[in-house]
Amino acid sequence: MLEICRRYGVTTIEDAAEALGATFRGRPAGTLADIGCFSCNGNKIMTTRGGGMLVTENAEWAKCVRDFATQARDHALHDEHSQGADNFRLGNLLAKVGRGELAV
Repeated sequence: MLEICRRYGVTTIEDAAEALGATFRGRPAGTLADIGCFSCNGNKIMTTRGGGMLVTENAEWAKCVRDFATQARDHALHDEHSQGADNFRLGNLLAKVGRGELAV
């Protein structure tokens, strides 16, 4: 299926919410498609009590997601937003919990 999507330029998103640490044909879960998504809700393999992670090798997409997750603030001297967005980042404490869980 991925080969067909790549042939026709279709972007693929892999739901790896319950697959952290798993592999498929030698490749880590979350790296099979163009974008991989992991959930860190309380009932998942790794938990931060909410939130998740997105992985991609496409630097432009990563920047876009990072901008969107940080309220899409423009690079200006004043607080300006030329597009709608929100604050989807974890708080520092929960992010630290997640980093600790990744180590195990």
